[in-house]
Amino acid sequence: MKIFLESSSLFEVRKSVEYGLIDGVLLASEKREEPCVARDSDIKSIVQSVRGPVFVSVCGSTADEILVNSQQVLSMGPNTVLEIQVSLEGLKACNYLKNKDCSVNVCGITKTSQAVLAAISRAHFVSFNMSKLPASEKISCECLQESMNLLQKYNLKSEVIAYNFDEIAVPERAIEVGVDAVTLPYGKLIGLIET
Repeated sequence: MKIFLESSSLFEVRKSVEYGLIDGVLLASEKREEPCVARDSDIKSIVQSVRGPVFVSVCGSTADEILVNSQQVLSMGPNTVLEIQVSLEGLKACNYLKNKDCSVNVCGITKTSQAVLAAISRAHFVSFNMSKLPASEKISCECLQESMNLLQKYNLKSEVIAYNFDEIAVPERAIEVGVDAVTLPYGKLIGLIET
């Protein structure tokens, strides 16, 4: 099980790396659905500070726009992962990028069918937005478990990530279900240790 830090703060990233708490970073704004607003120099420093993957959002509403924007992101370092919102155009771009050996995370997933289709499009990661899943923690965890079972059944290699936890969907339950990774903001990460 991996932990990815949700942050665009160079300080938080360096502290988390220093403590040995994280396996990678998801560059995120305060509101997860918006692109990261970190300066390019900070992003490059973060990419260099982390041994594992650094997830960077790629903007665009068409596959062509996503592909053009991907080129700038890929120049940041070999451990960058292109983060693309789940959509038909996003899956089209994902399939093309995987043919170029680029690592892609399809995010914003709220249904098992989306996870399977993203995995078929050869996404390296499929990310469930926990705050958008059904309100019941039990149903949310069942959705995660069902998705993981189907990916395994059909021998699809995508790793399952759970992110954007609220009061109902807590990271501990996703970890118990057996997701491959969770993403947490710095405060929640430290809270797991201190509580």
